[in-house]
Amino acid sequence: MKEITILGAGISGLTAAINLSKAGYQINVYEIGKDCGTRFKGDLQGIENWSSKTNVLKQFKSMNIKINFEYSPFKEVIFTDGEVKNSIDLNKPLFYLVKRGSMKGSLDQALKKQALKSGVNIKFNSTIKESKADIIATGPKKAFGLCAGISFETGDDNIAVFLINNDANHNCYSYLLIRNGYGCICTLLTDKFHLAQIYLNKTLDIFKNMFSIKMRNIKKVGGVCYFSLNRKFMQQNRMYVGEASGLQDAFCGFGIRSSMISGYFASKSILEGKDYAELMDETTSKFLKASVVNRFIWEKIILKNPKNLIEKLEKTKNLSNLIYNVYNYSLPIQKVLYPIAISWAKKRFRY
Repeated sequence: MKEITILGAGISGLTAAINLSKAGYQINVYEIGKDCGTRFKGDLQGIENWSSKTNVLKQFKSMNIKINFEYSPFKEVIFTDGEVKNSIDLNKPLFYLVKRGSMKGSLDQALKKQALKSGVNIKFNSTIKESKADIIATGPKKAFGLCAGISFETGDDNIAVFLINNDANHNCYSYLLIRNGYGCICTLLTDKFHLAQIYLNKTLDIFKNMFSIKMRNIKKVGGVCYFSLNRKFMQQNRMYVGEASGLQDAFCGFGIRSSMISGYFASKSILEGKDYAELMDETTSKFLKASVVNRFIWEKIILKNPKNLIEKLEKTKNLSNLIYNVYNYSLPIQKVLYPIAISWAKKRFRY
């Protein structure tokens, strides 16, 4: 029986492990943490459902991933600049909210359970050199973006609010998410990380004033994400998956879907003898180009007048289709701006 070694038991590494183990391979996963999901502390995160016409949960099932994790679909989303707010109701779930961490019901623990059931051997509190592994799934190598926030228990109704306000989230956005009595308030930054607490305090003030949230058992959550213009999917016959490859959305940072897809394609490459780098380039090239252009437009245009975006979103008749086009590099303006955006991004993020 052929052995495959995976470094990292995150969602991309476990997706690869599950598929390979089910196909009869002996899989050893080395995880430096004491459990799956220890990078997170109960963060609520969204699995985006807008970058493909295929429902993401259906796509996961086609990737041999069972939906054994807790989730909540969100079709209605509120956008605000801290003063005006508009509720957008889409005709399908924009994202599925899941919990991240080592607790029961989280996406991380669900994938761990599937991996162990399929025969994967996970070695916790253990690591090896990258040169000894076939698949590298070690997560962020450095901080492209920072998420700083809190989790809490509440009796308030489910809600998803995105705040666009540069006093509360430098060049990014903040969010309020509540799902089944559990909530998170976070602010996202792409620089000025040392001021994270100041931005978070402003975010908390705005959300408390706008929604009168009742919070108890408050805890800190957050972490970093990694995006790179110099992505490497293959190096010396090693496959890099998820954020270890630099694969991430530079615009909004919803990376769960693309991360798990990369793990699936790594397994597909081994099982079918296909070139992993080619599979990833074919699948993600438009997504990643759009990601850079969208980040450029966001910082240079949208953040100058967020009220304008909020008003336009409310008037857009087919918002789901617009979001799909924005993420698939389908708008003519994206192709015009890409050369400018890529040059700007190299300086902005020092690549």
